[in-house]
This record gives sequence, C-alpha cells and structure tokens, in this order.
Amino acid sequence: MNATRTSELFNAPDADICFRSSDDVDFRLHSRNLECTTCAFPAEHMTTVDSDEIVQLAEPSSILEILFQATYPRPFPVLKELNFDTMLALAEAAEKYQIFSMIHACKSEFREVLYPSCSFQDKNELALKRLQDKRLRLLQFAIKHDDEEFMNDIPPLLMNVPPAKVAEFTPEIIYKKWLDARERVAFLRR
Repeated sequence: MNATRTSELFNAPDADICFRSSDDVDFRLHSRNLECTTCAFPAEHMTTVDSDEIVQLAEPSSILEILFQATYPRPFPVLKELNFDTMLALAEAAEKYQIFSMIHACKSEFREVLYPSCSFQDKNELALKRLQDKRLRLLQFAIKHDDEEFMNDIPPLLMNVPPAKVAEFTPEIIYKKWLDARERVAFLRR
C-alpha cells in the first residue's frame, strides 16, 4: 500500500473537503470553489474534512492536479503538452465531474487531433494509422458523452477505416450516415 501524500498545490489549511486520488494523494479543497465551478462537486453524499473522512476518487493524482486547477481563480492549466491518453483521461474526469471550463479546453485541444495543423508533416502510414486510432477513440468518447458536435465532425474523417471497426461502437443512425458518406466518397473516387 502506498503512503498517503498531500498535494502541494491543493493543501489549503482552511479546506472543508478532502479528496483522495487512486494513487493516495490527498487534495484539500474549498467546497465553495467547487460549488461555483462544477455541477458534480461536492455532492450531498461527499463528506467533509470536519468529520475526518476523505472522499475517495477513481482518478490518479496527475489527472486531479490538472482538473482541480480549473476550479480555482488562477491561470488555467496549459494542456498543449499533454499526450493524447492523458488528455482523454482528463476529458473523462471533466465530463464525470461536470467541470465545463475543462470540458471546453479539452475539446479545443482535441481539435488538433481532428484537424492537424500544418505542423503535421508526418504522412507515413504508421502516423496516419495512429491519427485514425485517436479519431476513433474520440468518436467513442463523443458517443459516450452525447457530444453531437464531435459525433457529426468525426465520422467524415474516418473514411479509410474498415466499416466493421466503426460499427462496433457507433449508434445505428450515425453508422448509416457514415456508411452513406463513405459510399459517396468511394463513388467519386472511381
């Protein structure tokens, strides 16, 4: 078992709520900030520091450290340097706890995956396959969280993906639209 640590960034002496990450890091926060910036924190069933109880969260400290920065009046965390898996985990946590500023920031970063900038020069097959895999994962994320914008934007970017792979997780109505569009593109290429 890991020894419990306390976050250096979130260790307020006057905190009234404490969360523990999955890797045993405590985050001592102010419920007032959470009430003003989220829709899910603190929930009625979450206990406060006053009772010496700690609310266990499923996310690791690396994700919560970034996530909680969006709940305080401070500069927003820089997300550009995060790898795709970390961004996806952060976006999942933001959706779970309804931290809308972080949801918006993650979506902005994901646009680079959907529409790579001119700096995306690596056109080799492996790089393109990785890009398509990321787009597929983003489509799964969009479907899970009922994000209509991404559910509409991503399928046209997946024209080279085998239909069976898309059909695995895509709702029928989206799959049919995607399949129709794919067939139109194939017809135009002939």
